[in-house]
Amino acid sequence: HLVKRADDTQVVNVISLPTALGYAHWMAPGVPAERIAALRAAYAATLKDPEFLKEAEKLSMQLRPQTGEEVTALAKQVTETPKAALTRTAKILGW
Repeated sequence: HLVKRADDTQVVNVISLPTALGYAHWMAPGVPAERIAALRAAYAATLKDPEFLKEAEKLSMQLRPQTGEEVTALAKQVTETPKAALTRTAKILGW
């Protein structure tokens, strides 16, 4: 690991989150679990669909499929980041 200190790791995780998430789709709180499950299943099926994959290749799209659970875990990681680490990240990035 290039990053040794825990507080540095938190900063790196916050900065790299957009890359890790990619183009995820979000839903507002309170969406029924069965609707979330249906949408996640639809996305998973799309990412296995030969026609979709053929079109993505034709358009030179880079696909990095992630499950809904993986995206949720990444987002939760940042929401649980201590405020001091977020403040430090903002200062490093000049925000």
